[in-house]
Order: sequence, then structure tokens, then C-alpha cells
Amino acid sequence: MTKLYVIEEPDQFIGKTIACVEMNMFQSPLMLVTTDGGIMVWTTHCDEAGNLETFIYRKKMVEMYLHDDEYPRKRIMSSGLFNEEDINEIIAKQIEAWHKKMEILAKQREERDRQEYERLKKKFEEGNND
Repeated sequence: MTKLYVIEEPDQFIGKTIACVEMNMFQSPLMLVTTDGGIMVWTTHCDEAGNLETFIYRKKMVEMYLHDDEYPRKRIMSSGLFNEEDINEIIAKQIEAWHKKMEILAKQREERDRQEYERLKKKFEEGNND
């Protein structure tokens, strides 16, 4: 099966064949998938003045989108070029990155707690010496 990758610039579509298009009028974001495994997800918003603004999802956002919503996963698989393992690989990367982030945050929290403990301990010991 083809390995999925994220396309972050429209110019990266040059010379590629589109395998799957998800442009539901009532569904946002929109998605294009190429036959070589490229996937681009974006949203378009209209401001108060009627100007359209397009926001292209970056790699982490695409991974989160595929992780959080079953419909685009099914839509990608319906193209016949990709199977569940291909999509699960992207989702696994997202989960792994989330776990790493949580580990870093836990270590930072532990270090802050230790510093606060040391500060309070020192303050308490100085208070008892008076």
C-alpha cells in the first residue's frame, strides 16, 4: 500500500493525480488525497467583509484530524489506495507525539514542584531559626 504523507503547500500538487476529494458542502474541513499518498486538509472562512481566507492544516493538525474523526479515515480508505494500517500509522505518530509531550510536561511540573518545595522548606527553616 501507499504511504500517506501530508501536503502543506498547494504547489506540491503539481504533476500529481487526485485519488480522493472530500468537499462536503456542510462538512469542514476539506480534503484532497493523491494517488501517491499525499493528503491536504484545509478550511476556508469568510470574514465580515466577505473576504475568503484559506487555512491549510499542518502535519500535526492533519494527524489530529484523522485521529479524531472516523469519517475522513473511511473516505480515504474508500479510494482503494490506502488501508486501515496506513491511516493507523499516521494516528500512531500523533499518539506517540502526544505521549512525549505529556512526559515533558510531567517532568516540567515535577521540577516546578521540587523547586517550590525547596523554596518553602527554606522559608520554613528560616522562620524557625528566628
